[in-house]
Amino acid sequence: TLFRSQARHEFKATLEDVVTAARFALKFHGAFCMIHLAARLCEIVDTLHRHQFEMKRLQIIQPKTGREANLIMLEAIVGGNVGNLKILPPLIVHNADNSYTAEIKKIYGLEE
Repeated sequence: TLFRSQARHEFKATLEDVVTAARFALKFHGAFCMIHLAARLCEIVDTLHRHQFEMKRLQIIQPKTGREANLIMLEAIVGGNVGNLKILPPLIVHNADNSYTAEIKKIYGLEE
């Protein structure tokens, strides 16, 4: 859709814009969560630090087992202590037969 394309390709707002707005909106110790491209992790961490955020949780998202991560999910805290980053197990989206994994079904509320 148009909105997904605009978000993914940063037509309307850059990473810097989003983090700046989050910092403006959040009080000290407020939490900011985002999903972004895994390849941009270094830029994301740098941008968060420049705006007084400290990452607290990180989870990579893989399309299938054995495939390279394409997305990351993270939580950052305004003014959080340095360190204590919790790295969660990878979130696998699809099984070998392209069906959703049990964890994704649970997230989407599709449990049988």
